[in-house]
Amino acid sequence: MQCREIYEEALKRKLAGGGIYESSDDPPCSTCMPELLSENEEIVFAYQVVRSQYIMGFSGPVSINQMAIWKIIDEYKIIDRIRAFESVLNLSNHMLSLELKKNE
Repeated sequence: MQCREIYEEALKRKLAGGGIYESSDDPPCSTCMPELLSENEEIVFAYQVVRSQYIMGFSGPVSINQMAIWKIIDEYKIIDRIRAFESVLNLSNHMLSLELKKNE
């Protein structure tokens, strides 16, 4: 059962019992992590292993070490190597951009 469905069922039970709607009855979507698709499990695992392997510039991290990504792909024998590399690189670039925006 999905998060939204759980909250919807709980709200239905509350309203059926005579309760009233409150904003806290809504699911916490803004703080929720999406479900991980099985096809992306290897990608997320590989990213978690290499996420500290940034190339540092004078003002902080500038990119992920691509050799570290390839090493994980080789060591864990990930089959779709190009997709895995591109996906980990995209994920690390996204996370780096979020971190840089946070620090502005």
